[in-house]
Amino acid sequence: MGRDELAPISTARVTEEQIQQFFDYLESIPEATKFD
Repeated sequence: MGRDELAPISTARVTEEQIQQFFDYLESIPEATKFD
């Protein structure tokens, strides 16, 4: 993605960690509210 290419590598790494944490959060909440 162009935005990732423009972003510093350190920022990209932090973003990846935040994405993983976000998915972990989605998995931790009930299905009923996952897309609410």
